[in-house]
Amino acid sequence: MFARITGRDIRQRLDRDAAALTPPSPGPAVTEEWVASLPEVVQRYFRIMGVLGRPAVSSFRAHLTGRFRLREGQQFMPVQVWQYSTVDPIARLFWMRISMAGGVLPMVGLDSYVEGRGRMRGRLLDTFVVADGVGEAFDVGELTTWLNDAVMLSPSMLLTAGAEFDEVDERCFDVSLSDAGRTVRARVVVDDAGLPVDFHTEDRWADLPGGPVRSPWSTPVEGWQHSDGRPLPKRASAVWHLPDGDLTYAILDFGAEAVEENPVLIPPARATRPLGATMEAAGGAVAIVATLIGSPLLRSRYNRWGATEAECRAALPGDELVPDPRMESTRAITIDAPPDAVWPWLAQLGQGRGGLYSYDALENLLGLQIHSADRILPQHQDVVPGDTVRLGKPGSPCFSVASVEAERSLVLVSAQPASGEPVPTPVRDGSGATWQWVLQPTEGGRATRLVTRQRNTHPDSQRLLWGIVEPIGFVMERRMLQGIKSRSERRARVR
Repeated sequence: MFARITGRDIRQRLDRDAAALTPPSPGPAVTEEWVASLPEVVQRYFRIMGVLGRPAVSSFRAHLTGRFRLREGQQFMPVQVWQYSTVDPIARLFWMRISMAGGVLPMVGLDSYVEGRGRMRGRLLDTFVVADGVGEAFDVGELTTWLNDAVMLSPSMLLTAGAEFDEVDERCFDVSLSDAGRTVRARVVVDDAGLPVDFHTEDRWADLPGGPVRSPWSTPVEGWQHSDGRPLPKRASAVWHLPDGDLTYAILDFGAEAVEENPVLIPPARATRPLGATMEAAGGAVAIVATLIGSPLLRSRYNRWGATEAECRAALPGDELVPDPRMESTRAITIDAPPDAVWPWLAQLGQGRGGLYSYDALENLLGLQIHSADRILPQHQDVVPGDTVRLGKPGSPCFSVASVEAERSLVLVSAQPASGEPVPTPVRDGSGATWQWVLQPTEGGRATRLVTRQRNTHPDSQRLLWGIVEPIGFVMERRMLQGIKSRSERRARVR
């Protein structure tokens, strides 16, 4: 009934989500000047950790195995972890697969810190949500775990992140880190050589039966090894120090090659893109043929695909631009992501920008030169009225931005293919169209209802043409909605 979730699946998800982040470049080599002004115990720590003379780490990927449990008295369960962290911006993705009930009931979790927001999620059988925590406690807690990882696995990140250090004595120091208006703190205990043996903080919240409770947390290390000329823990634990006693809930083992610095990320989807694109194109072509054949019977259904009766009847921004449409469709999809995670994909719509998120291969058979992006393109986020949104290379059909309200609505009006000039509005006689997009928050703002409407008017001489274009447009737009949904939900997973 449920697909088997393997460690390879988790690795692929990590690489896919990590590639959605802005890939940082490795920093310059760390020199003596970087640490000369730090307290002596901190200098000793950086030197023994092999930081000097090596490039500053901007990101790392780690694979760990170990054991995990939820509460005292419960048996430990096998866990696999794939992790990716960056320093500019500060971000952390922590995917894990916990084998419950002897592996019969796997639970997949993702702890993340992206754009100053922390989140902790867990799904039984990778399907049923059993945990989904957001808010200030998770923002602070996930930033603290980023700090912990940097101290233990990638100390040069602390230097480029602007961490601050204070000596306590010759065997420990305090470290603080600020990001997104928050500051977290911890105390690091080192051995005689300067290697960390423990990390203590009170900037985390334990998930207790009565709700999250701020509690002391530590990560003691059991032994060190050397990998590629630098120290690496052999084993580390995660411990809550609760009023009723200490709870060691995770024990993680590090192989000699557990941590990869400044990895080159290749999203799994790109490795299979040629075959996948061909299969998608074939599926799209079949759907177009079937919809064309069945159009007389299916038209009333595909013109309101996914939309409720209320959504079809509701007035949307831009309706007034084509007050008497000869053709109209209202379609919708629910996206498990907030509007601010959906909007960037709409903002960069268009050929030469973010693409159309539909069947690129089919569109490119017609020479439209569409290449849909799998990441946010910062240079195409500032969409304003008057911008041109093309459906293909210059000379192809295009729209002009009529109005825009970030994270709420985007209204496009048909434009002249050669110049990009919008048609005169409101359109009553002749030809003209609108393409309207509205984002409606649902589930308390944690999900989005994405509604799109097209209103079109044209002369009688084009009636046959539009009778053919309409079902083709449905297939392409349905795929587009699904493409925006998958990209937005992936973006939301890592926030």
